[in-house]
Amino acid sequence: GVVAAVLALGGAAVAWPIWQNSRAWVETDNAYLDGPVHPIAARVLGTVQAVHVQENQQVRAGDLLVSLDPADALVKKDQAEAAVRQAEAAIGAAVANNAMAAAMVRREEVGEEKARADLERMRSLAGGPAKAMARQDLDHAQSAYDTAGAAILAATASVDLAKAEAAVADARLSASRAALREAVLQCDYTRILAPVDGWIGRREVEIGQPVIPAQPLLALMTIGQAITAIDWTAAPASTATAAAAPILTSIAA
Repeated sequence: GVVAAVLALGGAAVAWPIWQNSRAWVETDNAYLDGPVHPIAARVLGTVQAVHVQENQQVRAGDLLVSLDPADALVKKDQAEAAVRQAEAAIGAAVANNAMAAAMVRREEVGEEKARADLERMRSLAGGPAKAMARQDLDHAQSAYDTAGAAILAATASVDLAKAEAAVADARLSASRAALREAVLQCDYTRILAPVDGWIGRREVEIGQPVIPAQPLLALMTIGQAITAIDWTAAPASTATAAAAPILTSIAA
């Protein structure tokens, strides 16, 4: 009698938690995940090359979810890199032209100084008591001085033009670098990554499918916020009860 009583108490101790648990939990094949959703959408136009996850699969932040065909994005990136190289070459040419123009100004300034000195010397000779300088020679000195002054003006204009060309080249280089950064981003966007840890919910994308920006591809539920919902209409009659609300669960990492 004592043994039977002990066995009865032991059985009750085991059965009680199971019975208590069965009041809150139902075993079924008709459950699915539901809860707060992070929609995963395409950010560029493209064709799906690979889908790396399935529904109800756990993922970590940074995991690759979907790959788009990167061919078009890579072509644009190559074109942007070529445009940057061309702009850099134009900058180099503009800097060289500016240096040449500045050197020309300095050379013409030296010529002007010599022409001024010659003119002043000839004026001194022509105005002296000996009248040793012919009028024609004085006119030639004056002409050389005037020509040197005009050459300085032309060289200075060349410097201004070279500076303007350098400014245009610099602006083109900035625009080309911005286009390259955008092209790199477009390449990055062909790799669609998980923004947070979580579980994949609804999957609405297949290999070969064309997609457009903002088109939903996947639903991602945050770990710790997901709930398990049961399709009570599909559950066995023995498990269907009036309390057909979703069963709240905390899904740990």
